[in-house]
This record gives sequence, C-alpha cells and structure tokens, in this order.
Amino acid sequence: MILRTVGRTRKEWTLLWAFYLVTALWVSALLVPFAWMLSSACKNRMAVYRMPPQWIPELPRVASVVLDYGGRVPSREEVVEDAAVAVWMTWDRYGRESVWGVEVVSVAGGRKVFECRAPSYKIKHRKEREVIAVVLDADMVRRHAEGLMAGIEYRFSKSEGFVPKRGKGAFVDQAREIREFLRKQGVPVRSVGVRKSFRRLFDAFVSAWLYLYETANTSITFGRFLLNSSIVTGAVILLQLFISSLAAYALSRLLGPRLSRYLLLFFLATIMIPPLLLFMPLYLMMKNFLLGHIPFAHISLPTVNLLNPELPGYLHPLLRRALYPVLSYLPLILPHTAWGLSVLLFKGFFDQLPDELIEAARLDGASEFRIFTQVVFPLSEPVFSVMALWTFMAVWKEFMWPYIVSIVQPLKFWTYPVALFYKQSAGAYPNELMALAVLASIPTVVFFVIFQRFIERGVVWTGLKGGT
Repeated sequence: MILRTVGRTRKEWTLLWAFYLVTALWVSALLVPFAWMLSSACKNRMAVYRMPPQWIPELPRVASVVLDYGGRVPSREEVVEDAAVAVWMTWDRYGRESVWGVEVVSVAGGRKVFECRAPSYKIKHRKEREVIAVVLDADMVRRHAEGLMAGIEYRFSKSEGFVPKRGKGAFVDQAREIREFLRKQGVPVRSVGVRKSFRRLFDAFVSAWLYLYETANTSITFGRFLLNSSIVTGAVILLQLFISSLAAYALSRLLGPRLSRYLLLFFLATIMIPPLLLFMPLYLMMKNFLLGHIPFAHISLPTVNLLNPELPGYLHPLLRRALYPVLSYLPLILPHTAWGLSVLLFKGFFDQLPDELIEAARLDGASEFRIFTQVVFPLSEPVFSVMALWTFMAVWKEFMWPYIVSIVQPLKFWTYPVALFYKQSAGAYPNELMALAVLASIPTVVFFVIFQRFIERGVVWTGLKGGT
C-alpha cells in the first residue's frame, strides 16, 4: 500500500486559497457600509454630499481669533458681545466648509482678559435652543449674546499669561479672509489663525451623545434612550429564555407524545401569523391589561392601562415613583416574553439530550425543576447562547411596536430606534445620523463577541446521543 505523503496537494492549496479569497471578499463587502458610515460620521454636514465621494475625511480646522482692545479696559458685556460675534459669525460663514470650531482670546492693556473655546456641536446646540433666525447678522448676535454664549466654555482672566501675537495656524489665505470678514462686523481683531484639529473629527459623536433629542423644556441624551433599549432587551432575553426553555422542557420530557405533538403544532401555528396582524390586539391588551371586559357580558373588571399608567393616589409617593417606570416598560417587554419559534428550537435541542442522564437524576430523587437547572441547563449552553443573541438582535433593532407605543408614552421611555427615527424626521444633519448609527451598532458587536464561542458550539452541535 502506497502511503500518502504528509501535507496538502496543489489542488488542496488552490481550493484553500480560493476559499480564503471568497471569504475575504465577502467580509469586505459586509464591512464597506460600516466603513462608509464611520467615514461620513467624521465629516462635516456639507462634505457628506461631496462628489466624488471622499472615503478618508480631511481633518477639521479651528479658527483662533485674537481680539485687542488696546490700552482701554472694556466692560464684560462688550467682551462677551464681541466674542459672540467672532464665534457665531465665523461659524455661520465658514462652518459649512471646514471650520469646526472657533477659539477667541481677548486682550486689553497687554493682558489676556477673556478666552473661550467653541466647538461646532456646542454652537449648533445653542442655536437650536435659542431659536434665532436662520440668517445671522452681527446686531442680532449682540442682542442675544448672553444666551448664545451660555452653553459655550469661556472665562474671564486677569493674569498676565501668554498673549499670542497672532492666531496659530498654517492656512494663511483663509485666516486673512476671516480676519477681514470679522473687521467688517465691528470686531477689534488683531489676528486670526487657522489650524487642523484631530479632536474636532469626532464632534458628530459628541453631539449625538449629548444632544440627541431636545424640546423647549427637555433635553434627553443618547444615554437615556440607550438605557431604555438595554432595559427592554435585557428583560426580554431573560423572560424569553426562562419561559421558552421551561415550556420546551415540558414538551420534550414531561408530557405524553400525543399531547406534546398537538401543543407543538400550536406553537408552530403562532409562527405563521403575520406580526402586523398582532399590533391591534396587543395595543388593546396593553391598554386594558389584566382583566378588562368579559365577552358577551356587560361586566367590566378592574384594569391597568400600561400605555399610560395612572397609579392610585393612596400609594406612597416613593412607591408610585418606583412603580411608574416598571409599568411603563411592560408594554415593550410583555409581547416578547415567549415566541413559538424559540420553543421549537429549545425542544429540538432537548430531544437530543441523553435519556440516561435525566433518568439517573430522577432515580436520585431530584425534582424536575432541579433536573432542568442542574442537568439540562449546563448541557444546553449552545442553544441558550444562540437564542440570547437571536432575541437580542430582534428586540434591539425593533421599531414598529415601540413606535406605536411611543405615540402615547412619555418621551423618556422611548427606545433608541424610535428616538433615531424622530431625530431623522426633525431634519438632523447626515453626519450626526451616521454617528448615531455607529453608536447603535457597538452593543451588537460587543454582544456577538461575548457569545461567539457559544454560538460556534451551537452551530456545530450534532447531538449527544451515541456519544461517549
């Protein structure tokens, strides 16, 4: 007998490299949208539309403006007004191009008396809150100087610190243009410099995190909506795994074959119902939760409106404050507590477990719940991990049902996809929307990396029967 030589043949190497090439092309095709999303998030609001598309964004520029009052001592109001004109008129004129921030230093009598740093996201935020005209002019900025500078970092100084003789930067032509423009606005400009800033490249992410949704009286950050989605998704995963796995264990190990088959057909039938047909029944159930109206009888029993819960006044204020968010989250959680498909997948996995282990536990006097928790559960890590990831993906990105609930729910209980939809409808800048999309994808990637090992085990699982 001729022994086969150790190592791969030329044909095997060719197939292997072809497999690697196809895999690399497939992965690249999947990463291209994410790369473009990340690239767009690091651009300004006009560079996103630039043609031909620019994959690598250029570094933003920051304008450094030095105001000089000579030997006289200006009032605080005058300093703030001139700084507001320098910041806002520069950003309004050049912010659409490449200037993402303005720094102002005011000098009087050879001493630095004032300085401020205004990144683009703070300027945009103050403009939305002040609700001033779309087209700015110097007189309007001076009238609203206190409000416009309220959210921008600035401070007065009486120290004899370093006073720059000219603005820092290498873009001489643009700096000269900004200086002449500000002088026409009545600002005592000594010099202007323009330089690149790597830090300003991520202003869209900061803006998306701090100022996701705002009204006249409310400002809710990205973290609040992310927390809502995390609470809903985490609760659904726990309830889904607990209820579906117990139901599947009962079908697989406790009920008779005939009854188990009929119940299995029932769960299979629930999968065939289009989700859109369930929205109206779910809405009515959440509106009249628990008992409600008895069919074919004029009897109304006590109910709880989970869509807009109203707790009785005799409850303690602390208890009311604790129960209100719990009841408000329930309409988003309860419809996903048990899915027919998850019961089917759990049952299929439990059917493959060896009967000898379960029978041995029963002979030792273990209860069924103890068998499930100490025997079945440790052997079922792959299917639990796959179901956790599948549930996470389905609930985390769900939009339609949370959107229906958000119509009657307070703003602070919105999930992240709903908040992103309203943000887009309000006319958000495209770079901020891309930044929000990048931030929303991070939990998904982290969750997948954590459960990757268990998912691979679940995919290659072939059953324990017949094994050693």
